[in-house]
Amino acid sequence: MARGRPAAVGGLIAALLAALGLGVQFDQTPLPPGLGTPLLLVGLLVFAVGVRANQLAPERPTYRDGEEEVLQYNPVQTPAIATMALGVLGFVATGYLLYFTRTPYVYPTVTGLVALALLVSGGATYYRNSLTTYYVTTERAIREYRMFSVDRSDVDIDAVGGVNRTDSRIERLVDAGTVTMRSPSTSVTFRSITDPETVRNEIDQLR
Repeated sequence: MARGRPAAVGGLIAALLAALGLGVQFDQTPLPPGLGTPLLLVGLLVFAVGVRANQLAPERPTYRDGEEEVLQYNPVQTPAIATMALGVLGFVATGYLLYFTRTPYVYPTVTGLVALALLVSGGATYYRNSLTTYYVTTERAIREYRMFSVDRSDVDIDAVGGVNRTDSRIERLVDAGTVTMRSPSTSVTFRSITDPETVRNEIDQLR
């Protein structure tokens, strides 16, 4: 099973999209009624992907002879949840502008589109984080992701030429960060991990 509750998150997003789609379908919003059906279909797709993600789990990589695992991390979900929460608040603001004010329709249309973008972006990040695991071994830094197929990337520690840390504003609030390890031919990024300095220091010691 995946970490977290991607099916529940998918259900929440699908319910909001379904409500919006029905409102559009029955001409209760300034959006063209023809958009109602596509919104409903997108909601169903989001829910189906969430159910699929809930049934999966990241696969452990196959290690080389003599290679040993040093650290294992999973992305924290707080930034994704915060992004979705902003999307929900955006929908609340949109509903208020639509039904309780005489604001021109252009404003709730803009806030609704921004809210939709935040909600879908946060949901996609939540799905991805649920199925992603990062490993530091005595020889490599490895990112392992699995949804419809296994997506694995790694970089040899000996070839790493630099280790960079970048923190988004949301990551700073939850004491998380992103670490990127670069070699001349490739790079691996550990996104939204707790205690990124530990990873950075460990890579420096192993090089």
